Amino acid sequence: MPIEIRMPQPAPDIDEADLIDWLVEPGAEIALGEPIVEIETDKSTLEVEAPAAGILCEITVASGSLGVPVGTVLGLIEARAEDSVPESEPRPPAAPALPATPPSATRPATNRAESSTGGSLPLPDSPGSGASAPPVPRSTALARRLAERAGIEIDRMRGSGSHGRVTRADIERKTPPPGTGPLEPYLRLEADCQASALLRILASIEENSGGTRIPLEVVILRATALGLRNAPEIAQASGAEAGAPRDASVDIALLNAGTPGEGRRIREANRKGLAALSAELEAPDPEPETTGDSESDAAEFVVIHLDIPGVNRHWPVPRPGAHVTVGSAPPRRQPVAQGESVGVGDVLTLTLCADPSKIEAAAAARLLVGIRRFIERPLEMAL
Repeated sequence: MPIEIRMPQPAPDIDEADLIDWLVEPGAEIALGEPIVEIETDKSTLEVEAPAAGILCEITVASGSLGVPVGTVLGLIEARAEDSVPESEPRPPAAPALPATPPSATRPATNRAESSTGGSLPLPDSPGSGASAPPVPRSTALARRLAERAGIEIDRMRGSGSHGRVTRADIERKTPPPGTGPLEPYLRLEADCQASALLRILASIEENSGGTRIPLEVVILRATALGLRNAPEIAQASGAEAGAPRDASVDIALLNAGTPGEGRRIREANRKGLAALSAELEAPDPEPETTGDSESDAAEFVVIHLDIPGVNRHWPVPRPGAHVTVGSAPPRRQPVAQGESVGVGDVLTLTLCADPSKIEAAAAARLLVGIRRFIERPLEMAL
């Protein structure tokens, strides 16, 4: 009776795996414990060993099959006659020796495999037998998925796996580490702001002013404008004359990441209060700030707000020509330090991307600290 080769369970929490490649061909003689199948999970790549010696008489799951459940029969092994006869009984005469065929040699298309006794074993047509066998993939299934996500051209790679296959490890070696990629080579900084006081003030304004609402992104815009006003080194880097006064005009583009499309360029944002900024954003825009790649309409300072609850931080991709890009997401409730004790408060995370060719890291850090100060001390924005 043929012996079944089943998909193993590499770990208790794994119930399926990808069958990457058969390491032997139908009709080949295999030894007990010989690696015959290569499989891959989300965690590792490993080889399945032959559960018995004999001839691989059938492949029931083809190379490249994804999501094969644990316990599935992958193929069948026909035990050799000499292994099935007890040692106390005389063995049948050996059949004339056949020329050895290298494992890598191409076998003729046939549906029968010769056994060591000179007989033949019927081999049904299967995905991995004869001329109908699919080509062996040059990369593992997991490697292909990772390469697609990372934008890597896997077809041009030579891998470290058997027969030069590209594996998960090969892709991970070529994948940029966290913190690089689309934002590289921008400086990246982030800061958590305690926003409970700010949110109470905004709620009070809405309650006591007949429904007038100040959006959070307007507050972040105002805080960024005042932070830039107090950062003359950044103003000079943007092309302003050296020694520019603190109240020099600051123009900022405001975009909402949740609704891609046109943004809004706010002129002299540092000279307008929260109510004026809110009214300007609600009015029709005479000159929409597009999100195209034209450098002529790209603002040097950009604020991009992601108004989707449940996201802790938002790293926007800097637009062409932008010297500083500030990103924000909705505040979240979490433990915060309150003097000598710990309580629950509202935390708003700000991110900042700066062009290092225009802005020094120290200047960008001081700017982010200044914006944070205005968020945590909102009454200072009224001065």
